[in-house]
Amino acid sequence: MKVIAINGSPRKNARSMAWLLKTIDAGKEKIPVPVEEDRVMINFIR
Repeated sequence: MKVIAINGSPRKNARSMAWLLKTIDAGKEKIPVPVEEDRVMINFIR
């Protein structure tokens, strides 16, 4: 299986990966799509 990195926060990528793994394990059972979090802008460069 090929995993593609998606631009975004590590938390968002982790939630998407967890959802994908649950969906694969559950087969045809319905699992809700992860809720999208609001983007928080942080300035680390000063």
